[in-house]
Amino acid sequence: MNGIGRVFQAAALGIAAGILIIVICLGNGQGGEPQIRCVKQPGKGDIEYEYRLDGKMESFLIYKEYYQAGELLEYGVLRAEDFKEAGVKKDGTLTLRVERNSQTMDGEWNINFLNQFEGEEDFSRDANSWESLGYGYLGMMESYFLENQSQWYKVKEGENIALAAWHLMGSSESQLRKIPCQEFMDERTKQEVIGQNDGELLYYLVFSEKNTDELKSDYEVSPYAKMLFEAANPYIGDAPADGKLVEALGIFPEMGRTMELETKKEPYTLKLHFEDEPSRELGFNEQMEKKAILLLCLIENVDRIEWTYPLDSTQGQPERRFFCDREKAKELLGGKDVKSYAESEASLQKLLTDVLPYIYSEGVMNVIGLGVGEGRYASPEGQIYEKLLYFIGRLPGEEYDRVFRVLTDEEKVTAEDVAEAISQGGASKKLYLVQ
Repeated sequence: MNGIGRVFQAAALGIAAGILIIVICLGNGQGGEPQIRCVKQPGKGDIEYEYRLDGKMESFLIYKEYYQAGELLEYGVLRAEDFKEAGVKKDGTLTLRVERNSQTMDGEWNINFLNQFEGEEDFSRDANSWESLGYGYLGMMESYFLENQSQWYKVKEGENIALAAWHLMGSSESQLRKIPCQEFMDERTKQEVIGQNDGELLYYLVFSEKNTDELKSDYEVSPYAKMLFEAANPYIGDAPADGKLVEALGIFPEMGRTMELETKKEPYTLKLHFEDEPSRELGFNEQMEKKAILLLCLIENVDRIEWTYPLDSTQGQPERRFFCDREKAKELLGGKDVKSYAESEASLQKLLTDVLPYIYSEGVMNVIGLGVGEGRYASPEGQIYEKLLYFIGRLPGEEYDRVFRVLTDEEKVTAEDVAEAISQGGASKKLYLVQ
């Protein structure tokens, strides 16, 4: 081979080597597509993920959501940090650890979520107790991202990756379901599945090209609140928009229903007609009243929300019929106009987590005289009752059904009993009306 040939050969080898170096660099995460995979499965101690990020990714964030009976009770950012400042590698591992303490006779029950990126000296911890969750859970199942899978998952910038989903059981009558973690990565899909268990505790990971301050600003309110705010509808007559909002709210998707709009005259009304009687009437109607408040908030010119469902024919009434209008919503919200919560994403977030979860529990707790004896209750006037009962029905001469909480010594309460107490200012010889 002559000198010129050797020069061309060397040049070709140099180009090939350069291409190889570029390919290696791309595969090493600094120039290729961001990816993550589970390399150590749950059930074998810590859970470990391997990730490869490109050079554009600057920060990461982990946030938490806690749902009870399908209702968002808690949202918060646990950590938001810059990779470089935190000393965390862009190509590395993320380790999750779960600490469990079973419920004991004195009420202790803890489940702690720990996470540590490669390069960090210590785990970050989020502690959850029976008291902080506000419910006496009896058991749990869990799901993790890419569980039982080893292939790489392509990560989108700013994507909410559901790292862990803890499914909680509140009573021995409940049936606990293990729902795949990925089901919680789409907000609309999530609203369809969160009501399948008594509680859902969710942890999310976000990789971002933004700096830490910008990333934290993006997550001041929950993705759920943002989705609802974007789905807000100015006109009740826009049926497709109404339907999308009903779906976004996750209004009992497992129950068949139809929607009807009354827009020819005021009050402008949205009606939901369910095809089957709910298995738990009390919980269903309490949740529906809260969903109705959200619909009143997010559909600008709606005045009233109604919902119906059939009853067993033996009860002598063909269907239940309930309503919630702006006046009733204002009463439940402590005198505040429901439309005021539609002013911003932050105000909607407040309605979701700081107001709606407590519109019933506070009223009951303020009336029940704790400490008057196990299984006994006291009215504000000091009258002692043996039972706290719930009556669901239609009072004589009324068009709609209502839910009443009553203190009584009776085994059963009728519509006539409730009507008599109302006529006497809220209390009679038989019962005291809590609400």
